[in-house]
Amino acid sequence: MNRRLVLLLVVLLATALALPGQEKLHVEQPVPAVLRLGDTARVILTIEGNTANPRDPELPVVPGLQMTLRGPGYSRQTHFDGRNLVERVSVQYAIELRAERPGVFEIPSFAIWTGTKEQRTPVLKLEVRQDMAGAELGWLEVHIEKQRVYVHEPVRVRVDFAVLEGLRLALDVHNRTRYLDLEVQAPWLDGFQGGERIDVSPVSGDSRTCICNRTLVTAAFDASFERDGKRFQKFSIERAFLPTRLGRIELPAPLLRFNVVRGATRPDLFGRRRNRTENFFVYGEPVAIDVLPIPEEGRPTPFYGAVGRFEIAASVDRQQVKVGDSIKLTLVVSGSGNIEFLRLPELEQLDGFHKLGAAEAVRGDGKVAVTYDLTPLSAEVREIPSIAWNFFD
Repeated sequence: MNRRLVLLLVVLLATALALPGQEKLHVEQPVPAVLRLGDTARVILTIEGNTANPRDPELPVVPGLQMTLRGPGYSRQTHFDGRNLVERVSVQYAIELRAERPGVFEIPSFAIWTGTKEQRTPVLKLEVRQDMAGAELGWLEVHIEKQRVYVHEPVRVRVDFAVLEGLRLALDVHNRTRYLDLEVQAPWLDGFQGGERIDVSPVSGDSRTCICNRTLVTAAFDASFERDGKRFQKFSIERAFLPTRLGRIELPAPLLRFNVVRGATRPDLFGRRRNRTENFFVYGEPVAIDVLPIPEEGRPTPFYGAVGRFEIAASVDRQQVKVGDSIKLTLVVSGSGNIEFLRLPELEQLDGFHKLGAAEAVRGDGKVAVTYDLTPLSAEVREIPSIAWNFFD
């Protein structure tokens, strides 16, 4: 058989074997997870990958729960991986949920053909309540530093939530940690599909332990925050994300659940009383973020993938060095931006010097530091040349 034909068959076979694993199925739990009777929740199904070509799924029947399939919606997103623009195909369905009665509903796992294989959704749960008066007792707001950003420009989010001063929140214990039974439900705070989560500074000052998406978190605390003539117990949690794809990112409305002590039960046979509690619920507002591409016009070569606002500084460990010995040059980039992804120069061709090696010393807390090990090529070398570096502001 012709050698070229054999190679072609091998390539085609390898491609065929790779296809089944190329599309990924993402399924969000219902948002909101706790619903007032008469309102509507949504479940988002997202299929990503170049082979994404799903068939409309057949929804299971759940007594007392109306389910409506919307979509599909197709999109092609592009993100910058630090060197190249990479294209992704995404297909999205929305399932609208509306209950006919209060209760807890469970949507069983169901199958969906995603393009090259059949995949299954996880079990979905929804709680529906007759009435919710929480808006009279508390509030919830999402603050986003900027709602129009460039790809790889960090998005910083602060969620403020509060209950009236004087309300006694129920306490509980998990793994010997006492926490307030106060929960923010917003899946995108933990799984930001439009990008990657990045670390934020730990909470300083007064704080309390509460819940975010069923996980204990530390929230900044203000015991007496005034708003509209009333005083509240105010809590704040912060997140930061790095968008990696273009387009509009929709963040569904978050929900605040808080468990309030309403009194005590009658004494039991041993004279013990237990707290009588009641859950209340408050909805926030949905928000959207527009992610813009970095302009092609005027982009330098090389471009180091830095997006934000930065400063660069250089230092050396000595002022005198013999030919054949080494000198340590440290470059430090600091500022606000995509610290986690930007690159520093390689310095492979630095006039008068040969690079022996380089090591990254710091990356985080707003800065990146790289130390280069250099040796001068002759005794005529009198200085380290100016080093160029760039970023997109």
